[in-house]
Amino acid sequence: MKASATSAADLGKQIEQVGERLGAAKEHRSGLISRQKLLADLEAKREGVSEGVKSVLRRREKDFPFIRGLVADVLRVDVEHAQIIEAALNGRDQYLVTDNSLDAMPRAKSSKTSKDA
Repeated sequence: MKASATSAADLGKQIEQVGERLGAAKEHRSGLISRQKLLADLEAKREGVSEGVKSVLRRREKDFPFIRGLVADVLRVDVEHAQIIEAALNGRDQYLVTDNSLDAMPRAKSSKTSKDA
């Protein structure tokens, strides 16, 4: 009888510990979900991207079909290495990536000229 009481007490402690870990994990998960939503919102708004780049991206389909997006859009980096890559890019994450630079330059210049007229 004593052994089963001790065993039951041990199981009770284990259940309590698992419950505490589960609560902590749920709290951590909630924080991650909130952060994910915030980052998705910032990405959708292109927070931190200059207005000129935003303008080009908005007009991409019509005026700049040769633009694939931002360097930051094209790169896929795991969270572990994100800060290192960001530091290495040193602000170049806002640079635009094109399909072909030879096609991009004359088309970009002609688009600017037609807008100035």
